[in-house]
Amino acid sequence: KEIAKVTVTVGDGRETLVRSSEKYDLIISEPSNPYRAGVASFYTLDFYQQVAERLNDDGIFAQWVQAYEVQSESMQLAVATLSQVFPEITVWHSMPMDMILVASKTPQVLDVERMGALVAQEPLRSGLRQILWIDGVEGILSQFDANAPLIKRLAAGTAEVNTDDLPLLELQFARSVGRVFAGRPSDDLAALAARTGFDVPPVRGSYDVEKSRAQRGRAWLATSTPIDARRPVPAFERAWARGDWPGARQVLDSGADRPQDPVGRMLRAHVRAMQVPTSPEARAALQAELADLEAQGLGVNVAFVALQAALTDAKVPGADEATSRALLVGALTVAVERARTDPWLWAPIAATTLRSLSTEPSLPPSTRTELAALLVGRFAGYTADGIRQMSIHNLTEKIVPPPPVCLGAYQDLEPAPIWRGDFLTARARCYAAHGHPLTAAAAADVDSYSSHGIVPIEALLAP
Repeated sequence: KEIAKVTVTVGDGRETLVRSSEKYDLIISEPSNPYRAGVASFYTLDFYQQVAERLNDDGIFAQWVQAYEVQSESMQLAVATLSQVFPEITVWHSMPMDMILVASKTPQVLDVERMGALVAQEPLRSGLRQILWIDGVEGILSQFDANAPLIKRLAAGTAEVNTDDLPLLELQFARSVGRVFAGRPSDDLAALAARTGFDVPPVRGSYDVEKSRAQRGRAWLATSTPIDARRPVPAFERAWARGDWPGARQVLDSGADRPQDPVGRMLRAHVRAMQVPTSPEARAALQAELADLEAQGLGVNVAFVALQAALTDAKVPGADEATSRALLVGALTVAVERARTDPWLWAPIAATTLRSLSTEPSLPPSTRTELAALLVGRFAGYTADGIRQMSIHNLTEKIVPPPPVCLGAYQDLEPAPIWRGDFLTARARCYAAHGHPLTAAAAADVDSYSSHGIVPIEALLAP
């Protein structure tokens, strides 16, 4: 669909900018990695001078920089080069492995009231919650890492500059490709800024600082990425990110971190759903919380948290088997129906819930077969759909003989099944039991996997 205000130009981005006679309020540079041939030219003094010529005096230039496989000196060189043209630079993060250098010719001042009005509008309001797991203007500001005074000091610490004729940055990044360091400079910078008070964004107006800080770890939670110990993130989010559910509950019980935005409340509800309720009132409180979150547009995730609560209740010693089965079937039915039409199912919540369900040892084969049958049929979101297929595998792999529903775990993955021993073996068994056309190929894949395995050391010992 064509959009009247958008013009798409296919070609070299730098050449297009230089040839343009237009002036812009915003220019964004998100090339590939600087170590790739030719890409470092988008990180040079020469390029930034060209950007400045095309940018309005009060405009903004945003430069993406990778935050992985990079040394601190490389990040310093990138900042120092940019500061030669743009004296005002702040550092933000979007994803755990990304840094965004926001540069301008004049001091940056963020109008909180205007930002709040913008992020309250759809589809931005829902998009921030569903994709970045943040809410409101506080959520936007939670991605702020370091302000201009600190970045000026960092830039002043080196005399080197990256230019077209001397592409130092390309060579520095090339030296660190594939290397794993003890930590990332972006985490170190965020920690330093927090310790020294340079993590305060330049704003006009007031906002809820604590609500903003409570969302600092959301990029890591949304992508299931471990959080560096140095990064200033609340204890609850740190525990949630590493799957430490008892630790997360302990933080909630202490009252130290109680995120109040809709996403934070969803994360709290997810943790509470895994806890055996101490009273009927406790479970009723969770149900009331989920009903309110449903009204906030988080329905598909509400359904999976409700499924987790049903599983927790089913595992309570003495629980009636028939009642538990009905609860699980009903909750999974609702969750699956939502996931087939709503693409914004959060993969970490789906993975935790479906993994717990599909690997629960107390479920009898008949219940496992019934639950697997409900999972047949694609989810709307690609990442969550892979979790669905693995759950069918988990539910059916140990049932003898394999029920027909087992085909739902493997058919959609052809011709590239998951190359893992247990998965390939169960696939071959399933296909053989039901006369699938790929039965012979599946058996050959098992043999191929086995023949390429590591020979046990014991087999190599002399008599």
